[in-house]
Amino acid sequence: MAPPYNVLITGSTKGIGYALARKFLKAGDNVVICSRSAERVESVTNDLKKEFGEQHVWGTVCDVREGKDVKGLVDFARDKLEYIDIWINNAGSNAYSYKPLVETSDEALIEVITTNTLGLMLCCREAINMMWNQPRGGHIFNIDGAGSDGRPTPRFAAYGATKRSVVHLTKSLQAELQMNEVNNVVVHNLSVHSSTLSLVFFCILEFLIILSHKDN
Repeated sequence: MAPPYNVLITGSTKGIGYALARKFLKAGDNVVICSRSAERVESVTNDLKKEFGEQHVWGTVCDVREGKDVKGLVDFARDKLEYIDIWINNAGSNAYSYKPLVETSDEALIEVITTNTLGLMLCCREAINMMWNQPRGGHIFNIDGAGSDGRPTPRFAAYGATKRSVVHLTKSLQAELQMNEVNNVVVHNLSVHSSTLSLVFFCILEFLIILSHKDN
C-alpha cells in the first residue's frame, strides 16, 4: 500500500478529527469527512475544498449510532473513492456533561454509550466488511481517550468506561481477524491528545510504511 491514501475519518468537522483531516490533506491524501451535523459538514467541506481542491475532500452526514447511516457512509466512500485505505474512528461524545454518575440524566448516558460504544462497533463492522473485499485491504484506527488506561474518570465515569472498552474491542477484533486468517485488514488502537497530534499522524504513516515494506 503506497500513498496517496484514501482516508475516512468519523467525527471530523471539528476538534481532533478535523485536525487529522487537514494533516492528511496537506500530505496529498484524499479524505472523506463526516458528522451528524449537516450544517457543519457542508461548511467544513466547502472550506477544505477551497484550500485543498475539489478532488481531494468529500463530506457527508453520518450518525454513527445508526447502522443505516454507517452503511450509507460506506456507500458514499465507495462512490467517491472506490476504496478506503485508512478508516479512523474518531466520533465520540461526552454529552457535554461533567457531573457524578448519580446526577447524570438518562439522555446523557444514552448519548455517550450509543455514540462511543455502539457507534464504534457499527463503524468497525462496516469498515472490516468493506476492506475485507478490497485488493489493498485497509487499516482501521480506533481512537481512545481518558479512561482507556484503566485510571478513574470521576465526574465523567460513563465516558471513561466507554473509552476503556475501545481497547478491549480493538483486541477482540484483532483476535477475530486472526482466527479467520484475514491478513489484509488490520485494526489498531490509537491514543490521541491535541499536544501530540503531529506525532499521532506520523505514527499512522509509520504503521503503513512498515507494512508496505513487508508486502514488498
